[in-house]
Amino acid sequence: MGMRNLQTVEKKLNSGEFTEFVFALATIAKQTNSSIEEVYEDIAVVSGKVVGVHKGVTFFGDGKQIPPYKEFGHYVSGNTTKTVKLWVDKTQKFVDNYNFVEFDSVTCEGGSSDKVDVGLYSSIELVEGFSLKWKHDAAERSQSPNWSSVVKLYGKFVDISNMKKYYQEQFDKFTVPGLRYSQAPGDWSQELLERAEVMRETVHTLEENVAEKFVNKEFDSVQLAKNIVKCYTGGKESIVFVELNSGSSYKVSNSIVPKLAEVLGSGEYTFEQVKGNRTRDTYIRMNNDNLLWFRTTASTDKARGQSNNDIRRIKRQTYLTLKLPAVK
Repeated sequence: MGMRNLQTVEKKLNSGEFTEFVFALATIAKQTNSSIEEVYEDIAVVSGKVVGVHKGVTFFGDGKQIPPYKEFGHYVSGNTTKTVKLWVDKTQKFVDNYNFVEFDSVTCEGGSSDKVDVGLYSSIELVEGFSLKWKHDAAERSQSPNWSSVVKLYGKFVDISNMKKYYQEQFDKFTVPGLRYSQAPGDWSQELLERAEVMRETVHTLEENVAEKFVNKEFDSVQLAKNIVKCYTGGKESIVFVELNSGSSYKVSNSIVPKLAEVLGSGEYTFEQVKGNRTRDTYIRMNNDNLLWFRTTASTDKARGQSNNDIRRIKRQTYLTLKLPAVK
């Protein structure tokens, strides 16, 4: 979660990683009847990791937690900003009001792969995992133009094997390397702009096919339910989603799969596609309410085998937003 913010002492600080660090320390403070500052005193950077033990509770943070560790040190010493104080206060307020399970260790290892931003463990077993956001938005990001990446994103919902030939043909067109700038640095060269448009149109066509399969109910409702839940939990048994801005939270677990499958199987589906200047959006709706929203835009990366960094290849950037249907 989060982004880099200039309203901090540490200039290379990610707001999400800082919030995760504060959240973890606050949970330890709450369980041990300590102040968050007292917990911080027992934390240190060791061999590129942020680790410590406070009153028997272990903290482990990966290397991404070093800037948050330093920023919190500035906060403790009084050398802070209104922005940082707001992050700490909002996070502390949520932790104070939430009923945590008992735990003996806490981890902050980044949530991009398994969705758990902060994990609470007891005897090495994860007992509660948290995904932190200021406002929950994109559930997933897919950013490779390769077919395998496309299948990983869309294939969890419906079978897209019928689109492989079409996609590969277009892939060979929009991934041809091109010069980043036509003249002075600024916008992309015309050739890259044109290839980006081919990519966006290709993805939009593929998404139309995906949406039509929802309309025609060409999916396994049980498998679809499992995969939607997995988008939330990252394969864990359950996960708690926290919106720090509002102080709200909700839990998603594998136990809802059977009832979710019934809801998905009985739903009526429609879709809408919107073309922006440099974006493409596809909304798949169930009973007139958004279920899936895909937004695609283009970026570039260095073309493989090229020594010149200005020879670029178009890269797909697709963001998926999910809305879990109500399950009784």
